[in-house]
Amino acid sequence: MAKRLEKRSYRSKSAQAQLVKVKKSAQQLDEKKRTFEGIVYPSVEEARAAEQEIFDMRSLTQSYDNSTEEGVRALHTELQKFSARLSAPFVEEVEARLRKFEEERTFQGVLYSSQQEIAVAKAEWDKANDMFQANAVSSLEDAEALFARLKQHPFTTKGPEEVILRVEKAIVKIQTDQRTYNGVIYESADEAARAKIELAEIKRIMDTKATEASKVRKLLAKLDDFHPKTAEPYKKELRAILDKHDRTYKGKEYRTFQEAEQVKVKELLKKAQNHQKRRDTGIIMKIFLYLLGIGFSLFLIGLLNAIGLVLVCLGYLGYFVSIREEKKAWKELTSNGRKALPK
Repeated sequence: MAKRLEKRSYRSKSAQAQLVKVKKSAQQLDEKKRTFEGIVYPSVEEARAAEQEIFDMRSLTQSYDNSTEEGVRALHTELQKFSARLSAPFVEEVEARLRKFEEERTFQGVLYSSQQEIAVAKAEWDKANDMFQANAVSSLEDAEALFARLKQHPFTTKGPEEVILRVEKAIVKIQTDQRTYNGVIYESADEAARAKIELAEIKRIMDTKATEASKVRKLLAKLDDFHPKTAEPYKKELRAILDKHDRTYKGKEYRTFQEAEQVKVKELLKKAQNHQKRRDTGIIMKIFLYLLGIGFSLFLIGLLNAIGLVLVCLGYLGYFVSIREEKKAWKELTSNGRKALPK
C-alpha cells in the first residue's frame, strides 16, 4: 500500500503528511514481523526460523533428565548444535547445573570422577584424621613417625592428603622452632644453640658503648668473628653510628656523607685561599724590607765612607801639622834646628 501511494503525486501538505504516517506505520509493521525475543532479524523468514529454533531447544531441555549429571551433560552436547547466539542462555543455565554437580563431587579441593569415588575419599580422610587425633605431634620424633605411617597406609584416593599436609606443616614448624633463637632462623639447631652463646659474648662487647669512629670500627671488626645472622643487628647499629659520624662536621649533622664532605672541602679551600693571600702578602713585605735594608745599608756605607774619608783627611792634616810643629820646636831649641844635633 505504501509503495502504491508513493507512485501517486500529492501536492497538498495534508496529503503529504498522511503519506509519511502511512509509510511509518508500514515500516513499524514490517519491523514487528521481523522481531523475535527482542531481536530484529533482516527478514521475516529469519525471524520465523529463530522462533522455531528456540521452540526446539525448549522442547529438548524438557526431554532430558536434569536431575542427573549424565542427563545434563547430554543436553549440553545437543545444545552445541544450535546457533551460538540463540543457544547462549540455555547453555549458561546448563553449565551452571554442571558446576553444581562438580561441586558435589569435590572434596578438600579435589574433583573426583563420581559420587562413589568421593564417598571413598571422605572415608579415607576420616581414617587419616582419626590417626592424627590419636597421635601427638608435639615432638619432632612423634610427628615424623605419624607421617611415615600415613604415607605407608594403603589409601586409594587423595582424601588423606590434607591430613598428611597438616603433619608436614607440624614437622616444619617444630624444625623451624629448633633452628630459631632470638627471632633469627639458623640453618640447623646446632647453629641456633651456638648463637645463644655468641649473643652473650656480643652483648658483652657492645657494653663498651664506643662512640669514637676508630673504636666503633674496631668493634665492627670483632663482630666479624661471629655468625653473620647473630651479629648483623649489632653491626647495623654500629654502622648507623659510623654513618652519623661521617655525616657530622663540626658538630652539625648533615643529610648525607657527600653533603658533609662538600662543606668540609669548601671550608678547607677557603682556608687555603686565605693562607695563600697571607703568604703572598708576606713575600711582598719581605721583598720590601729586603730592599729597604739594602738601601739603608748602602746609605750607611756611603755615610761611613764619607766619615772615614774625613777622618783620613783629618789624620793626614794632623800628621802634617805635627811635623810642622815639631820642626818649629826644634828650630826654637837650636838655632840650626835638628841639623845641629849629633848624628
